[in-house]
Amino acid sequence: MKIRIESVLIVLCLATFFSFSGHAGAEIALDGKGHKTEIETALFSKDKVSFQFTTGLLFSPTLVGASHRVLNYEQTNLRLSLMLTDPKARGSFFRGNLEAIAEFSTSFVTKGFGNIIIGPALLFRYNFVQPGSKFIPYIQAGAGIYIIIATKIIPKALSERP
Repeated sequence: MKIRIESVLIVLCLATFFSFSGHAGAEIALDGKGHKTEIETALFSKDKVSFQFTTGLLFSPTLVGASHRVLNYEQTNLRLSLMLTDPKARGSFFRGNLEAIAEFSTSFVTKGFGNIIIGPALLFRYNFVQPGSKFIPYIQAGAGIYIIIATKIIPKALSERP
């Protein structure tokens, strides 16, 4: 029985997705006057540094347009992040903090033109941090420089735009 690389990568991605969860909890303590106060946990506190490893499969759209070129690949990212601020706007859905992320990405092409895509990126993310939540939504934007290393030859008819 031959096992396809795509099947193995899908299983690894699903296992990674379901095995990790963030927790934006907060501890409740009494201040000097006996009032309850919230103490931020270290996970989203200012100056917190973290290392992240992400991986996943990306597929070309199959239902959009009459014809297109296919480029499917497995992407792996190594990230170093720094929390720039403490969570702000207490009591609001918009309560959160700003995070800077330096990323290096390596992608192996499983179908389509090219063999490998590599490059660095710089990202900024706003985390919507709610006390006690295990799900942290975020908005992220950034830019990077990526290089495609291609040793596969594409016939001229396929390299022309459809």
